[in-house]
Amino acid sequence: WKGSLASSLLTIVVVVRNKLTMRSTPISITAPRRNLDSVEAEKAGCPKDHLERIVREVHGKGPPLIEETDGLLHSSLDTLKRELAVSRCAEYNRAVTSCSEYVNSDDFLLMFLRADGFNVHGAAQRMEKYWEHRLRLFGDEVAFQPRPIRLTDLSDEDLATLRSTGLQLLPKRDKAGRALILLTRRKWSFEDRKDIGRLTWYLFHAALEDVGVQRSGVILLMYDDGPFGLEHYDRKLDKLCLELLTQSLPVRPIAVHHFYDSKMMDFVLPFVLFLMGREIR
Repeated sequence: WKGSLASSLLTIVVVVRNKLTMRSTPISITAPRRNLDSVEAEKAGCPKDHLERIVREVHGKGPPLIEETDGLLHSSLDTLKRELAVSRCAEYNRAVTSCSEYVNSDDFLLMFLRADGFNVHGAAQRMEKYWEHRLRLFGDEVAFQPRPIRLTDLSDEDLATLRSTGLQLLPKRDKAGRALILLTRRKWSFEDRKDIGRLTWYLFHAALEDVGVQRSGVILLMYDDGPFGLEHYDRKLDKLCLELLTQSLPVRPIAVHHFYDSKMMDFVLPFVLFLMGREIR
């Protein structure tokens, strides 16, 4: 699809049948998107040192971007606790009431600070989104347990999705110590989008048990090999997963390596680039 679309196209919607969920998924060709030219323009507008930092991170080269001194850790934790103490987020405040020791522990808070490069305000916002999504995905009974989500918390449907091997945490790290998540869309088998959301939550938390991964981040490897049509693309599912990665889970997604051999992905990619957000783009 070339640059500008006529206003007459505003109401055109492509409706496809999602074979995995057995329900129609509308894909509007006027939905927000970012094409590759606009991504290059974003890069051109970035300071040179920022682009160099991104290149170093993607390739896993150079020293850590942030040196975690005792002074930085103590001051950041104190400031974060003060900011969260006045939070108006209902889900976060319920978590404080239900499992205060877990929510306020330094180890738990540090995951959020690391995910946002020790930007305290960003970490506080991520913490609030974390509890909103955790409650939405797991419900009251599981969400406010004073611990991370466990394998035993997953439903039979979630475990069936896990066994489909469409989403895997690989057993080894890369040379820079980053965790590797393998995503193979054509292997996905699920009843509800939340099955994938819960599995994503569990796998990333499993990776975060390694403090080195909290510091170094996560690499996503996406394989869309073989025939790929619109019936394989679920924009709402991509939106859910990318919200978890960029807004709520205390994880640093360093890079997404996407391998595909279908021209249809050239149509889908601009929508995905928009959902990713500026930093991952």
